[in-house]
Amino acid sequence: MRLVFSPHLTFFSSPLPPIQLLDHWSLTAISQRLDRRRLQEEIDMQRLFLATRWRGRQEAALVGGVLQPPADAQAVAAALAAEAAALGFDATKAAVGADLRDQVLGAARVMHGVFGGVHRRPGGVGSPTLAASFASAHGHALAARSSAIPGAGHGVFLEGAADLPPGSLVAFYPGAAYPPLSHRALPGYPQVDRGGSFLMARFDGVILDAAAWGRGSTDCAAPLRDRGGGGGPAIVPGPAAAAAEAALARGCDPRNPLALGHLANHPPPGGAPNVMAAAVDVGRVAEEVLGREPWLRPYLPVAVCGEERAEEGEAGGDHHKRVLATTTTTTTTTTTTTTTTTTTTPLPLLVLVATRPLTPGTEILLNYRLSPHLAKPDWYAAVDEDEDARRWA
Repeated sequence: MRLVFSPHLTFFSSPLPPIQLLDHWSLTAISQRLDRRRLQEEIDMQRLFLATRWRGRQEAALVGGVLQPPADAQAVAAALAAEAAALGFDATKAAVGADLRDQVLGAARVMHGVFGGVHRRPGGVGSPTLAASFASAHGHALAARSSAIPGAGHGVFLEGAADLPPGSLVAFYPGAAYPPLSHRALPGYPQVDRGGSFLMARFDGVILDAAAWGRGSTDCAAPLRDRGGGGGPAIVPGPAAAAAEAALARGCDPRNPLALGHLANHPPPGGAPNVMAAAVDVGRVAEEVLGREPWLRPYLPVAVCGEERAEEGEAGGDHHKRVLATTTTTTTTTTTTTTTTTTTTPLPLLVLVATRPLTPGTEILLNYRLSPHLAKPDWYAAVDEDEDARRWA
């Protein structure tokens, strides 16, 4: 996508305001005061803000499961852009986080309702009946099958009966999460990009390794596609990889029907993505959930690794009794007072969010944004080289 704006763009061909409008607004508003990586983070956040706000308006416009674009789409887009401009980056980020957190917990509640009464089979294949039940209750699920992209192997497709508006939670990017101070615990460190790398980094430095999740509850047998391109032999699984897999097995339900984000393909040359990655923290402002609904934890497909304070869980115990985040309590005593401070380390998730209307049967396409500083596989064609350069500046 080009970072330009044309007044001749048509708003009525899609329920989502053209991304060029947001790009123009973002660049003119912030390009003079930010470094390149921060610039890309703000652009992404503003895209997510417009998309999630648009979703709130569009959900009321579903007719028979089909999205109906508003007649005043251009005015709505302008109003949303003005709202984002008035909020500023921090407030925009908080609004996006709250919206996506609500969607994440909503999906987890539906999973608990569908899966809660069924015996969990660690490492097993999820029942198609359960997946269909989840899609019926939630509105959509995902399926892995042969991609429409030549040579891409399997891809991820939207399943369900209704259209998804922009701003909707589409998928989780599952796996082991490594905070910035724990990067040395990544399997194969420091050559973590060798072989079939399924790493994705958040802007805050948390890295998710989906290789530890594998295929979850999918039943397709094709090997994971090599998303890396760093060259050299594949990383041989070792203690770090085994620890990550064990942490996921203890705390997460492998039947999660939305935990297929790591299987989404990069768009083919000339194609465009229909989702984008977004960071979501669960725990920081949702502490009331910890005590009220701890059974939601198995449906959040991430385990924090590499930290002593990372969640451990009890092997073989009741998986409904896991916690959503790690709580640390510090007590400081002086000659006159005793102060106790309790902090909750949030569970760092990465989700895929729709950037355009999605209909059932659509293949999910994610811009991988591979670093321009590393060798890339032959099949990779940058969606926007400038975005890639800013993201990895």
